[in-house]
Amino acid sequence: MGHVHEVYAAARKWAEQMLEEWAGAACAQGTNAPVVLRAGVSHEEIVALATDERADLVVVSTHGRGGLSRVFLGSAADRVMRLAPCPVLERSGG
Repeated sequence: MGHVHEVYAAARKWAEQMLEEWAGAACAQGTNAPVVLRAGVSHEEIVALATDERADLVVVSTHGRGGLSRVFLGSAADRVMRLAPCPVLERSGG
């Protein structure tokens, strides 16, 4: 079990570093980009953060699944669109 915690910690550290880099690049271009990293069920955490921060817009990317695959596997983006307290822009990454 200790190894699992080490992997989790390493993954979180990598995610924090990447978010800081992306936010730094956005800030250099004049955009306010606070970094927030949460663990949990993705759509629940996104909606909670949008609510907490009183977001004007949420932008999500999807895997580009369609048809039955999307119906059976579901989509965090779909759930965010249904539950978010603000408009949601969905971009297909497929």
